[in-house]
Amino acid sequence: MCSLTWGALVDIIGVVARRKPIQRAKGGQKDFYISMRLVDSSTPYGIAATALRPYKEALPIVEVGDVVLLREFKVSYGNPGLASYFYFIFICVSLALDY
Repeated sequence: MCSLTWGALVDIIGVVARRKPIQRAKGGQKDFYISMRLVDSSTPYGIAATALRPYKEALPIVEVGDVVLLREFKVSYGNPGLASYFYFIFICVSLALDY
């Protein structure tokens, strides 16, 4: 993650360190979005990732500690991080253990 090029489409795998609940945009098309911070061994501070969709049900549900694979996310200019507005593949693996 540490050597991302602005504007590039990237595939990222990381662990969810923080997340915000799904929200609706206040302006524009008023799409729904989810924001999270992903970490891996290359960057201890992680990187922000945001996915937007017109329908809330189209967004993934993630929890802190989940491992996610983000495909076709664009490295954004304005808010440093990753963003996906149109097409993306999102795979989430929950590592929750029940004892």
